[in-house]
This record gives sequence, C-alpha cells and structure tokens, in this order.
Amino acid sequence: MTRILRSLGLALVAMTAFGAVMASGASAQVIQATTFNTNSNLHEAGSVSVTTEETSLLRIVAGGVPVTCETETYSGTLTGTDQHPKVKPAYSGCHSIIGGATSSATINTNGCEIEFTASTEVSADQYTGTAAIVNCSKESPSITITTATGCVVHIDQAGNTAINGVSVENNTATKPTDIKISIAATNVHSEVTGGLLSCGTSSGVKTNGTLTGKLTVKATNAAKEQCDLTVMKP
Repeated sequence: MTRILRSLGLALVAMTAFGAVMASGASAQVIQATTFNTNSNLHEAGSVSVTTEETSLLRIVAGGVPVTCETETYSGTLTGTDQHPKVKPAYSGCHSIIGGATSSATINTNGCEIEFTASTEVSADQYTGTAAIVNCSKESPSITITTATGCVVHIDQAGNTAINGVSVENNTATKPTDIKISIAATNVHSEVTGGLLSCGTSSGVKTNGTLTGKLTVKATNAAKEQCDLTVMKP
C-alpha cells in the first residue's frame, strides 16, 4: 500500500489543511491547496480534488505475507480548513510469492481510507510524518488481502493509527507544485488467516508488517486545472 501527495500555486482560496496534531500536542504541518480558475478568472472557494501518480511499485509484507501491486492510486477531496483530509486507496495488478511460487492476489479496500500527517520539518521542503488507516474495522469490514492460495489478511485501524516511515516533500521544481510521499513503514498491524500452507506463515495477529512505496500527489480545481499543493507551517 504505497504512493502519495504535491503543491498548488496562484491566489489563496480553498485553504485545505492536510495534517494533524503531533503526539506532543504541537501543531503539525498542513498541506494547503490554493486554486484559481483561469477560465473564469475567479478564485475557487470550493473543494479541490487530489489524486496520485504512480512512481513505484507498492510492496507490503503484512503478517509475513508478501504482496506486490503494479498499480496503486489514492483519491480524495480537500475542502476548507479540514486538518485531517483522507484519501481512498485502490490497488490492482497484485501478486504474492508464497513457498517460492507466485500467485495472484487482490486487495479490497472496502471503503477504508488513509490519512496522512506531515509532522516535523527536517530541512527545507522536507518533512517526516505518519499515516493512519481510518473508517475501517474488522467488522466494517477491513482492508482485505486475498491470495489465490487461500490466504486472507485483514488490515484495519486497530494498531494502525501511527504507521511510521512516512516522508513528505514539496516538489517545487514543477509548476504547479505537487507533493511527493515516500513510505517505508515497519509497524503495520494485521491479522492472518489460512495457515502455513496457504500463507507461508502462521495465522494470528501480526504487528511488524512492512509497507514501501512512493507517490506523487497532485490537485485540480473545479475547472479540472492543476493547482499548487504544498506542505507548509500552520
């Protein structure tokens, strides 16, 4: 489960916050979109759509079950001053290697969403952060990975409120600007069912799943024009 976000330029309009409160209680950075409709020469005060562009394969080893997906996309909407914007993930072209053999795999997100936080500025335009799985419980149901061998892995918000290894970068080399997100997580929680033969690992709750990937996030206004999307101090 990998890939993520960018920046928007021209006049201040829909200030959209992408961020959260850090554990210390201090304010996190925010992601702001500024939009301008060049067709009408008016500022847009409405919502801004955000989507991702593939930059690398998504690789997840949830509970010891390795899955690689050729395509991963996130989409969402930034509106007003929402400090916790969420994106909906979608995955396709996935496969798993279990017992040395490659088998097809599917990831059904079941309406679950991912929330990103850019917490700490480490250098100019570079931030560290976290991700969280939200609106998602095992009963609701969860993100579900199913392999052709009969292995099933559930991933929900339990234990996944502060997924580590997230870094966010303002991509100022392009105009309009966008955001690049990299994930190298090592603490993804999941529950594996199916047993050793089906999954290549024992069933049960796992807490050290890994997730790696890179995303570029872009924003567009109501006129379908790309806008600046930027991480900034609150």
